[in-house]
Amino acid sequence: IKRVALECPELIIVMIGANINGVETMENIYTVGIVNNNTKLAEYYSAASVFLNPSRQETFGKTTAEALACGTPVVAYRTTIPEEHWLSWAMLQGILGKLKRC
Repeated sequence: IKRVALECPELIIVMIGANINGVETMENIYTVGIVNNNTKLAEYYSAASVFLNPSRQETFGKTTAEALACGTPVVAYRTTIPEEHWLSWAMLQGILGKLKRC
């Protein structure tokens, strides 16, 4: 996350949940902590342009499913996306390409 924040300073990154990886807050990184209100959580997902799931070990984590349910595109490692959702992920190459160019 820090690398994306440094390489793409124009992006605003909002982290939801426990900050267990010790990511330091920067000018474009905000942490809101754990959100226990489902309506508020859905508002965060819906307001996002894209949801980034940096985990390589989840097998289609709950947060990925929640983001997709709110209509938010997801960028994740192939190991975290079931094959039936791979086409949706492939359509995000434009977004992923923009992140790589930053």
